[in-house]
Amino acid sequence: MILSNSLLGLNPYAKWLHIIKIMSIILIIFIFYNNSRDISISSGFMAPLSISRISYINDLDIPAFPNFESEKIEIFREFTIKKTADFLNKLEDNESYIADISFIPSFPLWDLDAPQMSLSNPILINRNSSATNINKFILERLDYMVDYYYLDDTIIQKESDCAVSLSYCKLKSI
Repeated sequence: MILSNSLLGLNPYAKWLHIIKIMSIILIIFIFYNNSRDISISSGFMAPLSISRISYINDLDIPAFPNFESEKIEIFREFTIKKTADFLNKLEDNESYIADISFIPSFPLWDLDAPQMSLSNPILINRNSSATNINKFILERLDYMVDYYYLDDTIIQKESDCAVSLSYCKLKSI
C-alpha cells in the first residue's frame, strides 16, 4: 500500500498504478477475512470485563443471565496464582462466566448441602481474566471475612482443612 501510494505520487495519471493500489486493498481485505476465520470469531456472548480489577455482575450494563444448566464447581485447597491460572485455562474461549466464591471451613466434613460463607457478590470471569487479580481478590476477601466475623486467623492458614468453592456457570445474553 505504501509502495503504490508513493508510485502514484510520481505519476498520478498512470492506470497501472491504480490497479496496483486496488489489488493491495483486495489483498488486505483477504488477509483480514482469512484471519477472522482462523481465530474463529464466534457469535458467543463475551461480557465486557475489566482486566485491571474484578467485575461484578452488577457492573454489566447489558441484559444477561446465568445458564444454570452449565453450572460447575471448582474447589481450591491452595490459593495460588498457578492454581487460579490453571482454572482459567479450563474455561472456554469466547464465553463469559458468573462465579460465586464461598468459603469451606472444613473440607473433609463438607458436602454440597452444608452451609457455606459467601465471600462476595457474584463476579464475572472469562479465560482472559487476570489470575493474579482473582487470586488477590480471594485472599483479600478471606482476610476480610476473618476480621469481619472475628474468626481465628488459623482458619485460613495453609495447615488448616479449609478450602474455597468457586461455583461458576456460563453467562447468556438475552
